[in-house]
Amino acid sequence: ESNCECRKPSPKMLLEAQKEFNIDMKHSWMVGDKKSDIDAGKKAGVGKTVYIVHDRQNMCNEADYIIEKVGKLEGLVRKQV
Repeated sequence: ESNCECRKPSPKMLLEAQKEFNIDMKHSWMVGDKKSDIDAGKKAGVGKTVYIVHDRQNMCNEADYIIEKVGKLEGLVRKQV
C-alpha cells in the first residue's frame, strides 16, 4: 500500500512509537539508507539524522550526517553523546 499513512516519509509510525514508549525525539536518532527515512525522521522531530550511503546516484544530502558503512555509526554516536 504505497498510499498508507504508515509508510515513510510519513512520520506516523515514529510518532506512534514516541507515544507508546515515551521517547524523547529531540534526543533520538533516525538512521536510514533512503531519503524517505531521513524525511520521516525530520518530520517526527528527531534530534539527528544519519544517511547510510548505498546508492551514490540517489544521495540524500539533507541528513545531519552521511556515512558509508553502518560500522561507522557507533563512533559517530559516541562523539555526539
